[in-house]
Amino acid sequence: MTDAVRGYLTSVRIALAIASVVWATVAGAAEPWGIYLHDNQHTARAAIVVDPSILDTTPAWSAPTGYSIPLVVGDRVYAMRSQGGVGEDETQVAAFDLVTGEVLWEVSQRLIFPSALAYHDGRLVYVAIDQTEFEPLLFVRDAETGELAYSFVVPNPLIAMPTIHVDSNTGEVVAYLAGPHFTNLGTFPNMTAVTLGETSASIKWVDPMYRDFGDTSFPTVVGDSIVVVGPCQYYAYDLETGEINPFHNGGCSGGGGYTVAYAANRKPGQIYVVTALDGSALGDVLSAWEYRGQDDITFAWKSDEVLNGIGVAIDGVIGALYVGAYDRLLKINSSGGYTMDFADGSFANGMVPIISGSHVWTFGSSGAGDTVAYDIATLEEVARFPGTRGDLNSPFGAPGAFGFNAFLLDHGRVYDYPGFDVFLGPQCGDPVSPHGRIGATDALLVLNAAVGTTACETCICDVDSSASVVATDALLVLERGVGLPIQIACPVCS
Repeated sequence: MTDAVRGYLTSVRIALAIASVVWATVAGAAEPWGIYLHDNQHTARAAIVVDPSILDTTPAWSAPTGYSIPLVVGDRVYAMRSQGGVGEDETQVAAFDLVTGEVLWEVSQRLIFPSALAYHDGRLVYVAIDQTEFEPLLFVRDAETGELAYSFVVPNPLIAMPTIHVDSNTGEVVAYLAGPHFTNLGTFPNMTAVTLGETSASIKWVDPMYRDFGDTSFPTVVGDSIVVVGPCQYYAYDLETGEINPFHNGGCSGGGGYTVAYAANRKPGQIYVVTALDGSALGDVLSAWEYRGQDDITFAWKSDEVLNGIGVAIDGVIGALYVGAYDRLLKINSSGGYTMDFADGSFANGMVPIISGSHVWTFGSSGAGDTVAYDIATLEEVARFPGTRGDLNSPFGAPGAFGFNAFLLDHGRVYDYPGFDVFLGPQCGDPVSPHGRIGATDALLVLNAAVGTTACETCICDVDSSASVVATDALLVLERGVGLPIQIACPVCS
């Protein structure tokens, strides 16, 4: 530490000794973005509020090449670099610090075509073909340490992403795995349910028959059912028994699949599907289905719009759905399927918007385009961030994920593509832009908050979690900023 820094610290200590003001503690909890599209209903709606206008438009950090589909749990980010079926390359799974990008742990495996990660209760779950034994395995890892808890042989090697569901009555944890029936590697079950234990797993049920969907329909939990769809062919499985209800046959078929969204808060619940409804359709449309139970799923309505998105974002407050339609972002009424409003733009093929608070986030069609956040009520542009997934042929169509005052822009799950970018707003001890690195200007703002000349939330400026912003908070921030090994911790924002 230089003499100048020591002198500055001394002068600040004198000022801090006479400064103190009490702020109320903000209590709350931020749900994790522990699965693609946030939850098992695939609403694409975060429980935490991220205001795009307070985020820096330059990334605080970027993940290494190839890391994609980030999951955010507290102050950690989990992601995978898939080897994508490329030769002798290896797959990496890693945990990063949300604010700094520090790699907390990283493991490498010789895998073929690994699925994306799913998070549940301190564990990461994924499926891949093991290159050594050449058999499909489900892997369960400790999210804190990265250590492998166990692996388990599953029937289908080509799974895009597990859906993990907890039975509210029994506490049983089950991973639902959807995959293609016919592949170059052989013929496999379309759907498997695997019970996950602490140290081992077991098969709960398997559907061995051919169904018209593949691994690109991520299983969606709908009441007591798990729902998957392909073009014109829609299926509901009983969560417990695997009994199937093919609730729609539109007279056409095709490969792949589409991920549905479910609005559980509606009475009855509604399932939203973006794909071909029948053989006469000129393109993909949005349809809604009322869910009253596994054996009672009925058609409600369809939109007249032809879409290029592959899913919807559900706003549970105003009852609107958001979906891409080439040169427009549509706001569709969830009761009748009519278009309420739209924003002009150039929206990527296969896009699924995501929602946080009062903003809906999208990305453009060009690989050199931007990711844009719109006001959810007016559809006016609020903020623009450099980078986009572009028009990839991928079932992962969301712009990214959210953390506390953070947006993680995902460039897509493609081999050797850029890793995700992290755009930050104010963080604990870091109220001043640019964010991601604490410095003297942060300490000065905390000091001003302590003496009452500026406002700062306790979850940003109360770095010792004392329930108020006081002089010592500014001192701790300054000491952290000059490189001293100071630990800071703020209360959770609401």
